[in-house]
Amino acid sequence: MTLSEMDRKKSLVFVVDDIQSNVEFISDILLAIDHVEVQGFNDGPSVLNFIKTAIPDLILLDVSMPEMDGFEVCRTIKSSPENNDIPVIFLTARIQKEDIVRGFELGAVDYIAKPFNLNEMLSRVKTHLELRSKSKELQEINFHLENIVEERTRELTDTNKKLSQANKKLTKMYDELSALDQAKNDFISHINHELRTPLNGIIGYTTLLDDILPAESKEYLASINSLVSRLVKVSEISLLLTELRTIDNKINIREIVLRDVLESLPKSEDAAPKNVNILLNRVRDSYIVLAEPRLLAACFSIITDNAVKYSPMGGNIDIDVRDNDKFYSVEISDHGPGFSPTSMQTVFELFKADNLSHRSHGFGIGLATAKRIVDVLGGKINIRNNEKGASVIVHLRKG
Repeated sequence: MTLSEMDRKKSLVFVVDDIQSNVEFISDILLAIDHVEVQGFNDGPSVLNFIKTAIPDLILLDVSMPEMDGFEVCRTIKSSPENNDIPVIFLTARIQKEDIVRGFELGAVDYIAKPFNLNEMLSRVKTHLELRSKSKELQEINFHLENIVEERTRELTDTNKKLSQANKKLTKMYDELSALDQAKNDFISHINHELRTPLNGIIGYTTLLDDILPAESKEYLASINSLVSRLVKVSEISLLLTELRTIDNKINIREIVLRDVLESLPKSEDAAPKNVNILLNRVRDSYIVLAEPRLLAACFSIITDNAVKYSPMGGNIDIDVRDNDKFYSVEISDHGPGFSPTSMQTVFELFKADNLSHRSHGFGIGLATAKRIVDVLGGKINIRNNEKGASVIVHLRKG
């Protein structure tokens, strides 16, 4: 009988004994077990030949056989990678210790002594068939898991390959954007410098004309100077904003005296025509902050210029300094219209000048630039509407 391992669902047991009556006797006993098929053999070469056709789940192998004994049959079976996991139980009348040890050394899983004890034989056969069944189930599970792992590995490899390709594209795009950004910054810097030269020239010529033109024309010269000065201021702030984009790791933050910076602030060009007074209340010499002098002065100058811009004629701008735990807070207050509800949310964003309560000339980069300076210095900035006017408060780290 030829049994295909793929088709059969029953456990296949080989019984090998040179005495046919023993084969028939054992086969009758085993067939009483559910789901068991039995194949009998009378010599070793026959079983070795048949095992190429069907791999059994268990072999009951007689030790004492002519031509090829059970030990040699077992050794041959176990030497084959395809068959070395087949469980072998020796049937033997030899119960000497050395024979039993030799059988186990050759790979046998058990032995049954002749004459047979039926209950013992059935018990051992059932045990090893169950172990074989569980072993095959584990093999199938492992095989399935290996297939899953292999499939997932392929998927991950494909995904990683796609991610790698995407990363290369992103890197290329980033490099291109960085180059464009650098080109933009270089362009803005160049344009700012190119603008300042002719604008300063215009201011120089209007100063000369002021001495030779009649009095009724000087009002026009003053308007020209005011407009040109405003363009210079916008140019300077634009250049500073461009610089702040790449300045993070290059500035020299150190301890500086806060009063020295505040007292050296240049007067706003709009302060005199509007008769606006900038009042610096008493600041202690002990107020030391961590900052970069040039950037901090530019920050305060932007804020005071903005305060002057929205101050009424003859108004005052107050600068107060308070000691707040880890910070010194510089509060610059005006008596103008204050910030609209919309501008309270967006005043520190670029190009949001139209959100102010009262528009003035500018591009909406002043307070946005001031915030970027404060961020670079590791401080904080916020705004507040007062009963009359508004305040911009800059919190600086203590030195």
